[in-house]
Amino acid sequence: MKFKMIVFVCILFNLLGLNLYTDNIEKSYFWESISTPDKTLNFSVILLHQRYNWIESKTAGNYSTIVLSVKNKNKNKILEWKNYKIYLLLKNNVLIRNYKTIAKKGSYANNYKIEPNKIRYQTLCFGKKFNPDDIKIVYLKMTDSNFIKIRYFKEKNKAKRTQKDTT
Repeated sequence: MKFKMIVFVCILFNLLGLNLYTDNIEKSYFWESISTPDKTLNFSVILLHQRYNWIESKTAGNYSTIVLSVKNKNKNKILEWKNYKIYLLLKNNVLIRNYKTIAKKGSYANNYKIEPNKIRYQTLCFGKKFNPDDIKIVYLKMTDSNFIKIRYFKEKNKAKRTQKDTT
């Protein structure tokens, strides 16, 4: 009987603990949907800045990584990602951008194709160590003169997206 009571209390504690934990989960990310009027381009990007890593490598040097999710929202057309750049403006007003890697395949590749209605995760590399919470503004650069601001969102308890003004 004591054993059953202990098991019951442990299960109850875990359930309550899990509920308390999930009630306080807060997700933040930078997100934008990009589309041309003729839908030649139709995709969304999410910069998952909380998936940050600092890599110390004797062969490749030291660098930061962040994950970028790119979803091709076209139903029939392949999206070609052509070494587009992500620029990060940090809170101390330092501007950095991801650099081109030598990878031809895998998540570190800078040029790739995404099938219709598919998602691709790219590992972006930056030559500077920083705190991901210090990112103030994110831009996607697709051409020499085309910078697209990526909006910042915070979610709590599976709530609807709320945009935070970062200007």
